[in-house]
Amino acid sequence: MVALRVVNAPSRGAITGNIYSLDTTTGLQHQTMGTMEFHAADGSLASSQSIQNYNTDTYLAAYLAPGTYRVRYVPMMGTLSPQWWPNQTTFGKAADVVVTAGQTVPGLDFFLLPAAPTVLIPAPSFGPSGVPSFALPTTTAGKTYILEFVRTLGDQGWQEVTRAAGDGAPKTLSDAANGDPSRFYRLRME
Repeated sequence: MVALRVVNAPSRGAITGNIYSLDTTTGLQHQTMGTMEFHAADGSLASSQSIQNYNTDTYLAAYLAPGTYRVRYVPMMGTLSPQWWPNQTTFGKAADVVVTAGQTVPGLDFFLLPAAPTVLIPAPSFGPSGVPSFALPTTTAGKTYILEFVRTLGDQGWQEVTRAAGDGAPKTLSDAANGDPSRFYRLRME
């Protein structure tokens, strides 16, 4: 006869909060469907969970491995922008969330804004140094132009390259650090 030895799985943690839509055109007050992403310190996706909270205003993302994450909510509705916690648009501006075994981290609220229109831009021009540059023939005063990239077209994790303040004059935005020819770019205006 062999003795049975029971080994418990390591304890897990959870986060909870509310997700609100600030887009009055959708008529939503609480956002109920989307994906919660948990990113490691290096920006890689550690895990994700589908969030569906039809009968309550509060979401719960459970069974998370203990650790430090930056949390991003991606709404199912394409009319709303994804958001990093707390109320940020990029990984670099997001705050760390520490998930502890056996504990629930409360108050991770998200306030979603309407999706920013994406300006489609032509292929970049390449100067003598081989740096991709994007020329804007004119800019609008009071607006900010943000050049972003992803490595694959299906990726939602756009990363900021550079930004320029509009002043009515032409601007050129360049990816001076780019040594990777497989980047896909977009230009946003805020």
